Amino acid sequence: MDLAGKMILPGAHDAHMHGIWYGVSKPPIALDISYSNVKSIADIKEMVYEKRKTAPKGTWIKEVGFTVGHLLECKDDPSRVPRKTDFDDISPDHPIALYDFSLHTLVVNSKALEVCDVNRHTENPAGGEIERDGNGDPTGVFREFEAQGVIMKKFPRLTDKELKLAIQ
Repeated sequence: MDLAGKMILPGAHDAHMHGIWYGVSKPPIALDISYSNVKSIADIKEMVYEKRKTAPKGTWIKEVGFTVGHLLECKDDPSRVPRKTDFDDISPDHPIALYDFSLHTLVVNSKALEVCDVNRHTENPAGGEIERDGNGDPTGVFREFEAQGVIMKKFPRLTDKELKLAIQ
């Protein structure tokens, strides 16, 4: 291509995508807890509570898309994020896994911690953080993929039906 002495610069391109993960993060596989659907932790709790009513006991409840900066309870307090204590009361028999919009933060409830054998003695994996309270107990917040792996190793595999739905 003859540019007649003019310069051309490449644009910004994403060389990969997570197509199946995108499908897994949307209904009917997961509830959509993005800003257009939820504006507070209370809204997320309501969606989880409704899902719990129809989910068999012990079934994981998966949600994707919250943005801390858009949650009413978190807007004025940068230290405030959803934690296990926000969800333990509404779903003690269902493990809950809530991903933020970036997928770099995962929030789980106490049932998920129990199922995954995560406690105060669980070490932070290299490259990730398991947030802890003042007593050293996990708060249910897992930052970065390495820490999320502690939960994901016990996360139920997608069924063939779920994979097909995600791809569609």
